[in-house]
Amino acid sequence: MKIKRRQFLAQTTLGLGATLVGAPLFSRAEDAKPKFFDPFEPVPLGKTKLKFSRVVLGTGMKGWSRQSNQARLGKEKLEALIRDSF
Repeated sequence: MKIKRRQFLAQTTLGLGATLVGAPLFSRAEDAKPKFFDPFEPVPLGKTKLKFSRVVLGTGMKGWSRQSNQARLGKEKLEALIRDSF
């Protein structure tokens, strides 16, 4: 498919213009949402009945050489991480 330069520029300009005009429409929907929320408020996990806070520590199991990221920190740094997160 070959496209002429003028046609390319016209379509690009039209697409950019539509994006710029449509951006304020979408940002108004974002303004309706609260800007701040309580990170420790329990929220449902998907369609399950389980509830968790938005802030969680996790298990740190993503790692290599049969060690988690948290295990690689060492005892002192891991304790500091848990203490600071609490």
